Amino acid sequence: MLLELARSLIDQSKQDLDHPIPVVFNLSSWAVQPQSIEQWLVNELQTRYQIPQRIGQSWIEKAEILPLLDGLDEVVLEQRPACVEAINQFQLQNWLNPLVVCSRTADYEALGDRLQLQGAIVVQSMQPTRVDAYFDCLGNQVAKTALAQNPFLQELVNTPLMASIMAIAYEQIPESLDSINQWRNHLFDSYIQRMLIHRGPDQRYAPEQVTAWLQWLAKHLFQRSQTAFFIEQLQPNWLLNTDQRLLSISEIFAVGLLFGLAGGLGAGVQSGLATGWADGIIPWLQCGLWGMLYGLGIGVLSGIVVGMAIGGLTLLTYREPIVTAAEQPRSIGYAVRLGSAAAAQGIVIGLVFESKLGICYALATSVAVGIGVWRNHRSGQITLAELWSWSWSNLKPGILPGLMLSAMFGFGNWLNYGSVAGWIVGLSVGVISLVTFGLTGAAIEAKTFPNQGVHNSARNAMTMSLAFGVPFGLAHAIGYGFSLDWAGGIGYGINAGVMGCAAFWLRCGGLACVQHSLVRYLLFRSGVVPWNYAHFLDHAADRILLRKVGGGYIFIHQLLLEHFALQNRTELGVPVASGPKTTLSLKAPL
Repeated sequence: MLLELARSLIDQSKQDLDHPIPVVFNLSSWAVQPQSIEQWLVNELQTRYQIPQRIGQSWIEKAEILPLLDGLDEVVLEQRPACVEAINQFQLQNWLNPLVVCSRTADYEALGDRLQLQGAIVVQSMQPTRVDAYFDCLGNQVAKTALAQNPFLQELVNTPLMASIMAIAYEQIPESLDSINQWRNHLFDSYIQRMLIHRGPDQRYAPEQVTAWLQWLAKHLFQRSQTAFFIEQLQPNWLLNTDQRLLSISEIFAVGLLFGLAGGLGAGVQSGLATGWADGIIPWLQCGLWGMLYGLGIGVLSGIVVGMAIGGLTLLTYREPIVTAAEQPRSIGYAVRLGSAAAAQGIVIGLVFESKLGICYALATSVAVGIGVWRNHRSGQITLAELWSWSWSNLKPGILPGLMLSAMFGFGNWLNYGSVAGWIVGLSVGVISLVTFGLTGAAIEAKTFPNQGVHNSARNAMTMSLAFGVPFGLAHAIGYGFSLDWAGGIGYGINAGVMGCAAFWLRCGGLACVQHSLVRYLLFRSGVVPWNYAHFLDHAADRILLRKVGGGYIFIHQLLLEHFALQNRTELGVPVASGPKTTLSLKAPL
């Protein structure tokens, strides 16, 4: 009904350019962070439609859009009164602006407060005569007889959805179920069973698996008042508490391994280049290749050793999960542990150099990783970076860390290679750090294929790591070139560039990709999702249990989502009622 209204309003806006443009918003997202409706609309326009906040604010103030608020009944029950109050407050402040709110009648009537709108349209239930006419079209009088004799079925089959599901689901109709809830559960279970068993020969997944996985998905969507599911929106708080702690250890290990690989690879290339330069081009290339392979091996070994050490220390000292709820902030201690992993890698790799430079780089690396991780992940959520924009508010808290990094890198190089190297490296690191701290990442809500957000974030992380890592390495090469020689400067520059690319890759979205992969693996390990999640969700959509919406998935109806979510069964069990049964032969499409 709401979508039909939206289409009609779009046609009107095409004919009359002064007519406000209808925009559909789902109120379930308001419950995630309750706020004023006006601010929520502005944020939704930005995140879902990439409309800048300034423009979105202007549209709302000038009534250039017509908000169509869907799913008041999908807001978590405890927050519905507050949502109604927020809508009424918005309507009071913008009383000239048109507004539409959609809700199931029974859920709205159960609320104590009422919306202060100018009118209401109630979608009436199907009359028995229309239900009879529907089954007449099927040419089946048995269904009409069963409905006429069973008051529970008459009360239940009063919408096109339920009539269609009944037409598809039932081959036999039990007569001894004792309540409308039992009939509803039996109807949905029969529909699910028919879709999984009788819809075509393709049986890639066992029906019991499909049912259990959909129950798990529906339960989490229902708990979070969400209707659409995107694979990239999986968060740590979807894990069991024990797996959340394992996730924190795995992240620390992954960071240690990454810096071990980067540091070992860079140091190996630098050593090979420096050793082979004097003997000619061919020996230089041979030594460089050997140094790269040798450094890669050392990096893997040091990453495993240090990552396991830091992870083991965390396991012994950390007793609570990193995230127990979506709103719980990440502890500073988590960032300290990640920073410690990076610092340990810096010390290991720093042994290749003079000790003073190794210590300074280890400190700088720990500060950079620790602060960067804490800033990006202190909300406890995996934040993908599909879009980058400049934020002065982000820059302000990054000024002090940027100056600290500049001082540490500059001081370390000044001690070892003189003032020229110290100034060049220190200033360049400071500028690059301030720029990265001033950037803010955001996710694109409009997806066209599954897991698009993770793919976009990984691509942007690689782009940004090269954009900042290459100048980082170039600054080191120039600084060392002036202080030592240009051959040695190139080697130092490559080493610093590789390490810089690793750090900027983590900062600019790479860590989110690592976290997402770890969450997916832990969920697969616990048996609640398959390995190829998109493949499974497409299978459920083929079975008309889910519907694909862009890059996401929704259950074909909110009632089916609730049916899965409220089940305690792990297998599909259709109750078999005792007594006589009537056979119903149906061929109606959904």
